[in-house]
Amino acid sequence: MIEEKIIQLENEVQKLKSIKAEIKSKRKKRNYSGSKLRPYFIEAKKLKEDYKFSFADISLWLKTFKKIKMKPDGVRSAYRRIEKEDEISGEG
Repeated sequence: MIEEKIIQLENEVQKLKSIKAEIKSKRKKRNYSGSKLRPYFIEAKKLKEDYKFSFADISLWLKTFKKIKMKPDGVRSAYRRIEKEDEISGEG
């Protein structure tokens, strides 16, 4: 009696593990940050590298021309995070 319940419990555990694995594999993988800077990152990178803009300048550019409000610290943080993500994924 007890052995049957143990066997049944082990079967249930195996089924539960397979269900969890299936759910995990179906879950959408999200590697990129959801930063407000991401849609404009290529332009921001060009401003930073070619025109030597500071992060404060990029913040002002975003506010003036793209209607995106970000503080310079937020721009710097997002810029570095996106740059690192792109290096890892091989897009940079």
